[in-house]
Amino acid sequence: MSEKPPEVSRAVILLWISLAMMPLRMAADWNTTKAVLDSALGLTVLAITIFLLSFLIWKISQGKNSARLVFLVLYLLGLPFSLYALPTDFGRSAIVGVCSIAQIVLQGAGLWLTSRPPGKDWFTDPRPEASLPSIRA
Repeated sequence: MSEKPPEVSRAVILLWISLAMMPLRMAADWNTTKAVLDSALGLTVLAITIFLLSFLIWKISQGKNSARLVFLVLYLLGLPFSLYALPTDFGRSAIVGVCSIAQIVLQGAGLWLTSRPPGKDWFTDPRPEASLPSIRA
């Protein structure tokens, strides 16, 4: 199975949408965002997070099983903290709370699509490597 299944394509789209919601969430919670952006550490953590998630989504779209597993582990580790923060998010703004729930659901749905057949099979089936041309005369 070398062709990417539609489930994986949908999953990747869901993951990109989840990441794209970050600016909306940040704009809706501008006071907190401003405090994070004013701190060098906060800005660094934000940049690393965006880069890491983008990189993992890109690698998932290429069929890298390790990226799918790393994303899953990060999602499962972060889920309790995200759920714990929901009341605070809704306390700051309904938009922030809704964006938080949407990100949790979109990422969960994307991971679910890549964790069941045929998506899972595409990641675990060996794909033939492209061979380099021979230089023989």
